[in-house]
Amino acid sequence: AGNHPDAMRLLARIGLVHDALDDAETLLEAVLEIAPDFRLARYDYAETLIKRQRHLDAQIQIEQLLALDPHNFDYRTQAATAAVGLGHNEKAIEIYRGMWADAPASWDVPLWLGHALKTVGRTAEAIDCYRAAFAARPDFGDAYWSLANLKRYRFSDEEIAGMLESEAAPTTSLVDRYHLNFALGKAYEDRGEHAASWRHYERGNALKRSESRYRPEILETNTAEQIRVMTRAFLAARQGVGDPRPDPIFVVGLPRSGSTLIEQILASHSEVEGTHELSNIQRFVHDFQGREPDLDHPRYPGVLESVPPEHFGVLGATHLPET
Repeated sequence: AGNHPDAMRLLARIGLVHDALDDAETLLEAVLEIAPDFRLARYDYAETLIKRQRHLDAQIQIEQLLALDPHNFDYRTQAATAAVGLGHNEKAIEIYRGMWADAPASWDVPLWLGHALKTVGRTAEAIDCYRAAFAARPDFGDAYWSLANLKRYRFSDEEIAGMLESEAAPTTSLVDRYHLNFALGKAYEDRGEHAASWRHYERGNALKRSESRYRPEILETNTAEQIRVMTRAFLAARQGVGDPRPDPIFVVGLPRSGSTLIEQILASHSEVEGTHELSNIQRFVHDFQGREPDLDHPRYPGVLESVPPEHFGVLGATHLPET
């Protein structure tokens, strides 16, 4: 692309789509060196930093954009996303409320606001936001599913009728349709109507599966490789490698095993800062797999056997400031 900012940005956006975040970041940094006033590139750069969980760095870029156009909807959305990533949920709530005031017919903004309110324990306000979201767009499945995911919310007869009508409408999108089915499954389960609940759960999962690229054999291969590589001898040979700082506490576990509860209990201590689920380790794995991974014959975790001990320290030193 030489020194052509538009072409370099396009390459970076391709990298973003394919999760080649290192390449995207490098390209966009170069673009902004050449053309510091290129707003689209700075917006993409902030998006890349958010994807890399570098929310503080992203915030710096977003502040520059907002200084130029404080009412820009996309910039404000990024600012709220970065605030959530930094744990500044009250700031995100403030931003979302301002956006909603400027766009009262929006359905996305009340959904995002509801998520932020739920995070800080303001459940009643979150419920009002989710209801406003599907009032603005009656087939907005994610709003109904967000209510169902509160666990303790109980849908009214009117809300169930509305979900059934939207689920049956031919114009309802696939994503909305499976969210509606999952919400209906929960609604009927709470009422003890298990046959109806099962039908909607089954339909929702079938719809979700139709767009999924999930292949169980990939997970099976990876699990077998983890067992083969991560032996007691392998770990003993690498004892003491990595970054020696004791700062992070890793909470690991299977889905629905209580790991989030453990994180919340730990984070209640004044000297512990909790995070959401981070993607940094997955990004390391992605780098080990290479640009064109063979999912049936993956390089990771076998490649760890040939990684120099000092490289684990580099990974640790990279992980800590990004989280």
